[in-house]
Amino acid sequence: MNTKKTKDDLAVSLTGGRLNIRVAAIIRRGDAVLVSKWGEDISLIGGRVVFGEDTEAAVIREVFEETGLRAHTAHFRAVVENFYTYEAKRCHEYLFIYEMAVDDDNIESTAIDFDKQELFWLEKEKWELLQPSVIRVILQTKHKGIMHFIN
Repeated sequence: MNTKKTKDDLAVSLTGGRLNIRVAAIIRRGDAVLVSKWGEDISLIGGRVVFGEDTEAAVIREVFEETGLRAHTAHFRAVVENFYTYEAKRCHEYLFIYEMAVDDDNIESTAIDFDKQELFWLEKEKWELLQPSVIRVILQTKHKGIMHFIN
């Protein structure tokens, strides 16, 4: 989860809290998915959408920045509306999740955000560690349409 903020990130502070527009990628290798650990949180690879950027372009960019991997397909799977508290602020987040295929799965240690996180393949037996928790439902569902969750 990319926590750095640029002035063009779609993250807005409001009187009642914060609004975030984010993307995440499902990248599979067998029964495992590529994940990122920032601090104690384990999540799919992803980050904030930048103003003027569509969500598909954002997820392709975030995957490259965090892993060095180049995606060649991105299939929109789900949108999750997250409501949570972070650093004593209420947050409302829209998370757009894409299933992606990459040219290879060799993570590039020279990627822009590589040193700020731990990247690893999380086996299916440990998917309950993913945040937000609804991600494991998305990973296990064979539904071909777009899913919507409120978390």
